[in-house]
Amino acid sequence: MNQQEMLEILKELVQSGEITSEEYNLFVNETWDGELSNEELDILRSTFSDANIKLILDFFKNYKDGLKEYRDVVGDNLVPDKVFFPIMIKYFGYLLGNDPEKIYSKHGVVLRRMLNPLVKAIGGSMLKSGQVIENRNYLLNDDNKVCVPEDKGVILPKEPVICCFNHSGFKDDILATILAHQRHGYLFMASLPQFFNTLDGLTAWLNGVGLFNRKVKESRQSFIPKGKKVISYGADVYMAPEGIWNKTVDKPSLDLWRGAYVLSCETGALALPMVHYLRDKNGNVVNNPIHTVVDEPIALYNLPEQAALNYLRDVLATWYSLMMEKYGKSTKEKELKGFSCWQDAQMSKLKDSVATVDRYDSEIETCGDVVIKQKNHDVIMNTIRDYLSVKNRDEDSKKDWFLYIKELLAKDEEFADLQITSDEDLEYLIRNYIRVSDRPETAFLDIANLEDSSNLVDAAHASVLVRQRKNDNTQRRI
Repeated sequence: MNQQEMLEILKELVQSGEITSEEYNLFVNETWDGELSNEELDILRSTFSDANIKLILDFFKNYKDGLKEYRDVVGDNLVPDKVFFPIMIKYFGYLLGNDPEKIYSKHGVVLRRMLNPLVKAIGGSMLKSGQVIENRNYLLNDDNKVCVPEDKGVILPKEPVICCFNHSGFKDDILATILAHQRHGYLFMASLPQFFNTLDGLTAWLNGVGLFNRKVKESRQSFIPKGKKVISYGADVYMAPEGIWNKTVDKPSLDLWRGAYVLSCETGALALPMVHYLRDKNGNVVNNPIHTVVDEPIALYNLPEQAALNYLRDVLATWYSLMMEKYGKSTKEKELKGFSCWQDAQMSKLKDSVATVDRYDSEIETCGDVVIKQKNHDVIMNTIRDYLSVKNRDEDSKKDWFLYIKELLAKDEEFADLQITSDEDLEYLIRNYIRVSDRPETAFLDIANLEDSSNLVDAAHASVLVRQRKNDNTQRRI
């Protein structure tokens, strides 16, 4: 049974009532057709000229594969910016494409590297209270009266690095990253409403930028080839591995998405931790500089995936906690003043923080802070892929990795009896392992020998349960 035959059977099952249209849509993972609703068209008619409306409609048609809906590029404020939006989609809409060959060039990277001092000069003047690059020895010292040695800073390798900064919930953390970095780098961002509707987007393009849409799988996955292309041209990469603003009250860092690790493994680039702390994120106090720590580069590719991500997360969280201890001045009484409970106070602070951003998409920002836990098989397969992706390991590191992988396989019932003695055995295992858990809603498309159409009904019902479970696990308050 081929894919088209399966889809036809599914349509018949919808008509007969055996599965719902929701279940069908989850299976086929239908993409947006680029058409706007009457309400959205009315917004455009009341805001733009006929020529700009045509430009906007053409944009949505041309880039519908990288979008899920209209609000992806306008955010909660459904009215696009009258000045910036037409200009940005006309000249920079191509950045939504997934092919790095059509987006980046060596000439463009060199030009932006030349412009970087100008970008930093302009950016530095935009910070309200400035920025302080922290002495790490001071933060590690418990006794403020003791004279601490000078922090001589990090020594960067000649090769490009992946600058991983924390996303701690204030507007200028990206600008602070660009200013604190010794070299030029390309910013990879997913805040499409901010890019297409504000001056921030124009300055990001001037600096060098990579766009992707967190709601679209193919767009998310384009981060790796885009990052590899930029690095191949000799540019550093800026990214926030937490994915969204950290809006929690108890975590100095969220769990990290795996993009930084994959990019490190595939390019050999080191990860450079950069941590920002702002005492008052809403700008209500005087003398409120951004405190920044730049720490030693990390070879993520030398560690198994989860160990590497946990280590990087803990580095970010540790420096943030140390700065919070040194410079935080809030008290419980002050935070709760005027509120009946802590939850109300925190909600008010979050709303104030969000209000500092011109464009915000609460749909993705409130549920993108949880990494769906991988099944054990996927952890094993990803670890094997990471191991095989680096060809020039030293012998000791290779032996350690191989032993670790054999231990993982031995603990899994399905793989326990396999005789793995070489890299060729691992490559064979990878080629013959059918991965369906990455796309549980459409897993049936991966199964070539599915002959009984009744199985599709059970699979469709199961897919909805999987999606509901994901949604339950990813709900977060604003």
